[in-house]
Amino acid sequence: MDTGPSAAVVGLAVFLGWRYRAYVTAGAVIVAMAVEVLVKENLAGKEHLAAIAGVLVLCAVCAARQRRSAERAGSTGSGLPPIKS
Repeated sequence: MDTGPSAAVVGLAVFLGWRYRAYVTAGAVIVAMAVEVLVKENLAGKEHLAAIAGVLVLCAVCAARQRRSAERAGSTGSGLPPIKS
């Protein structure tokens, strides 16, 4: 009987933790799901780990795209428009 969260909910929790920089919360979700698989090996636990892996890949792709677009814009300061005198 599976009474835990669905893989989509686990993935969403990790994504929101990354998006809003709640890294401790995202890490806690990841650790909890890993412990679940170690303690009680079942298909649902493996699905949770697959969801976490997929979300982490998407987060890495998003971060790389943001870094690349920031590099293209140039590092001419804070990114704010110049002050007019």
